[in-house]
Amino acid sequence: MTERGSLREKEREKEGVLLDTNILLYIYEGFDPFLSILERFDYKPDFFIHSAVVNELTTLKGREKGFSMNARINVAMAYLDKFSNMWKKLDLPCSGKVDNCLIETASKMNFVLMTNDREMKQRALEKGVRVLYVQGKGKIIKSLTPL
Repeated sequence: MTERGSLREKEREKEGVLLDTNILLYIYEGFDPFLSILERFDYKPDFFIHSAVVNELTTLKGREKGFSMNARINVAMAYLDKFSNMWKKLDLPCSGKVDNCLIETASKMNFVLMTNDREMKQRALEKGVRVLYVQGKGKIIKSLTPL
């Protein structure tokens, strides 16, 4: 392996993937975001969950009346607890919409943002943020930019 090649690998190892709330809600349907990303990438990125996402899950849980959404939230929270060694919580301030905080964080920290929110994907791309999303019932991970 060349020195340049090993440098690229070290840089990639430091790359992070920041997950949006809606990605975590897919876990209820059998989608495993960490495993799916690890299978897609030829290196292991670091996974990050913004404290605003954790707060949003907690807020939604207290506000939602329907069984389906509460079940999704419970499964997402149990997944994060079970795989707590796979991700790092970003305890950063968020004064505004969670989407804005995630885009800003991904931009500043050069993270790949994983979301299925169409508007958020577009706004992130406009700010130069790389975006991953889930497509189809098979939960195929797609990228809107080269990774």
